Amino acid sequence: MPNPELPAHDLGRVVEALEKHGVEYLLIGGVAAIGYGATRQTEDADCVVRRTLANLERVAPASRT
Repeated sequence: MPNPELPAHDLGRVVEALEKHGVEYLLIGGVAAIGYGATRQTEDADCVVRRTLANLERVAPASRT
């Protein structure tokens, strides 16, 4: 259940920034499972980026978007 005291995450904005900057990433967690049709009670989202120098250099500007 979402915590009303915390701001809602804007997953669309995160994905848009990563895509715009060409970041290689995986989206995992409850929202990814829901995207594949699973019924989940949680809406957690975890993002894992490929740890190459070139990719990490693209993550930095994406995180400022």
